[in-house]
Amino acid sequence: MKHRELQTTLQETGAYTTRPDRKVFWLDRLFGWSDFWFYLRQTLIFFSGNLSARRGDFGREGWYVRACQILELIENVGGRIEISGVNHMLALQEPAVFTANHMSMMETMLLPGAIILPFRSLTTVVKESLTRYPLFGRIMRDLDPITVGRRTPREDLRAVLEKGTRSLQRGVSVILFPQSTRAAYFAPAEFNSLGAKLAKRAGAPLIPVALKTDFQGVGRIRAIRDFGPLDRSKPIYFKFGPPLRVQGDGHETHEQVVAFIADQLREWGVEIRGDAKKVEASRYFGCGRSKSRLYSKIHHAS
Repeated sequence: MKHRELQTTLQETGAYTTRPDRKVFWLDRLFGWSDFWFYLRQTLIFFSGNLSARRGDFGREGWYVRACQILELIENVGGRIEISGVNHMLALQEPAVFTANHMSMMETMLLPGAIILPFRSLTTVVKESLTRYPLFGRIMRDLDPITVGRRTPREDLRAVLEKGTRSLQRGVSVILFPQSTRAAYFAPAEFNSLGAKLAKRAGAPLIPVALKTDFQGVGRIRAIRDFGPLDRSKPIYFKFGPPLRVQGDGHETHEQVVAFIADQLREWGVEIRGDAKKVEASRYFGCGRSKSRLYSKIHHAS
């Protein structure tokens, strides 16, 4: 089964790569070229998870199994996945804050559910509206996420810091996507320092995660942005960086996170947008000194 194979491989090697010779179910070979086929099967996976959540037996195992089903579905329609750096997470014996860039709906399910969850308890920071999505919303509510309402930025900031700190003190790690919006490029100025702030407040390590998931595009119509076109020529990457300890006011740690993500994305051919001097010397990049502008972005945490 995919979920057992994935967990074992990550545990033993800290990495996972789609096998070039993997066998594909004949129906996927027949229909896998169709984006409609992918989204139909993904919807069926969400439907199964929704029924399980309504029965009250979804939980951590249900999340993990469905996330791995989606990973396998991606491979079955031509996606190639490479995961690395998991050994940094496995070496930690304490809960952590994970902070990652955001490209598509794909990482919302795969990163927490298929990669992190097998090894530690976890909660996510998500938009409140995501918990009301058809099918997927019921699943999210069952996972007890930290929600932000997108109405009052200061209240959202307070909720993430307070609820996130309580979760970490209970031994539950927190993952967030502190970027202004999902995009196939990376703009350092749009990546706020909420992860560093939460890690500092809770006294927890901060693990940066760089990801490239533009295999799944973002739809042009707002109502169906999660159903964008698939580009099978683009590999999918997830890379974990070493854990960081927040020092001082957290600005330097935040700069290290931005540098790690920008460097990895650049290596994978992703466009980096922003002031060239700041991007090329991203270790000196600050997150913008205007707190009102910084805090106003946290409602885009997922």
